[in-house]
Amino acid sequence: MNFSELNIGEEHNKRVLELYENLDVNNLENGLLQIKSKAKSLNFSTEGLGVSQADIMKIGIEVSENLSKYNNDIRNWPDAPIKKSEAYPYLEQILSNVDNIINIEDFNKKLDLIEMQAKANLSCQDLDIILATIKVTKSSAYLWEPIEIGGYGLFEKKFGITKEGVASRKSFRDLIAGVITGDASALSASFLAMGTMIAAGLSVPGANVAILTGLAIDAAIGSACGGFMAWFS
Repeated sequence: MNFSELNIGEEHNKRVLELYENLDVNNLENGLLQIKSKAKSLNFSTEGLGVSQADIMKIGIEVSENLSKYNNDIRNWPDAPIKKSEAYPYLEQILSNVDNIINIEDFNKKLDLIEMQAKANLSCQDLDIILATIKVTKSSAYLWEPIEIGGYGLFEKKFGITKEGVASRKSFRDLIAGVITGDASALSASFLAMGTMIAAGLSVPGANVAILTGLAIDAAIGSACGGFMAWFS
């Protein structure tokens, strides 16, 4: 997969922000319905994939709903298909580092090391899963983490809370880590769910961008739903 044709991380963040436009942050059920409704109306090209936008949105929504049963953490999903993959130990390393982010710069360096190890030991789909997950996880960490450690601070900006504001409910660190974990989990699960589309599209000129966009959007659905559910946790 040629990741140079589209910045999947930037595309992911752009789509999360689209899904959060004019979001009702006061009602969990209404907010989730809004996110899913907006997801179905996102525009992007599926040229070369032989499927519709609706097909890709369906995967993203189904993955998000499945992950919600396991606290949006693929490690808790007993039958997650990726657990049979050689990529899974690398995904576990990624998620372990998500659990312990201190600042964005150091976090990115740790993911760079995982990427080097993956390139040395994985190939084909297994490698593509990890490369895509790392790119999206880095972008997700920037999007959600607070400004003080190098992030954009979306959680604070969207929901108007700070570390002190959630101290009596759940640790701010756990909230943010949970959202980013959901993001990485959604990307890796969506990759395998789109497996047939990806395999068919890689040999079609122009389809690579459609594949990357579809993956970014499916992960963005998981991210938007995960962030919103974390707010109500």
